Amino acid sequence: MISEHEDPGLPPGLEEKDAEWNSIDRLVLGCSLLTFNMNKEGPQQHILFRKAIDLLLDREGMIKELGGSRVLPAKGFLPDTHMIVSNPEYHLVEAKRLLSEMGYKGEQLCIYIYPQHEQDALWIRNQCALAGIQVNVLVCSEQEMVDLPHIKKADMILYQVIMESGYELHLIEALEQRNSYVRVHMDDSMIEAVEQRVADLLAEPDQETRIRQMDAIYVDLQKEKTFLFVLHRFFRTSYHSSIRGIKISDLGWVDFRRVWFAQASSDK
Repeated sequence: MISEHEDPGLPPGLEEKDAEWNSIDRLVLGCSLLTFNMNKEGPQQHILFRKAIDLLLDREGMIKELGGSRVLPAKGFLPDTHMIVSNPEYHLVEAKRLLSEMGYKGEQLCIYIYPQHEQDALWIRNQCALAGIQVNVLVCSEQEMVDLPHIKKADMILYQVIMESGYELHLIEALEQRNSYVRVHMDDSMIEAVEQRVADLLAEPDQETRIRQMDAIYVDLQKEKTFLFVLHRFFRTSYHSSIRGIKISDLGWVDFRRVWFAQASSDK
């Protein structure tokens, strides 16, 4: 049994045994995000620069070009509901105009990533190069990506948010956890404002009201382009036809307590 989030397919060497293998595809709850470090000097401090990057992210083109498990442009954390923003159309000319207006002088920026996001980051680097933006991609280890002093050096971070069905808690964690990339890259004034709004939200007993308040926080962050929603993915679990009781969690894990093997029928 094999679960894949990146370039899913049948296990190597088994492509000719399709009849013996089944697969389950499921959209990942969550999406990839690109954060901008508002605590570090550089062009990412300017909202016109961040808007230019957003214009350069041709999300539909990225999906068509890279394929694999990439399936939908992200307009919010969840793939089908809870759409928070409307992504701008890819527009190279307008991106260049914004860069000229804000006075971009060709400064190089560094984007930190986990190894599994290298292909996406290189695609973003190439898109930025079309408008004259220099981006260096730094592939970091798991240990480096949880080290606060290290991630505070990044100009941008590209990563994947994966949620369970209780997504409300995950949205709060993205704002409140000390090692959350979204929070680490917000400046002090943003953090202070967000913390007050989260405190008000947590004091609200009605779930629908809490969700609306949470959406409002993220809408305001999106107005400032403090981070960008990028893509949704799906994961694929491939399993032999003899396996029964397959159930996949929101995080893509198989509940092995329910798995059993069917006895092979024998010819008499």
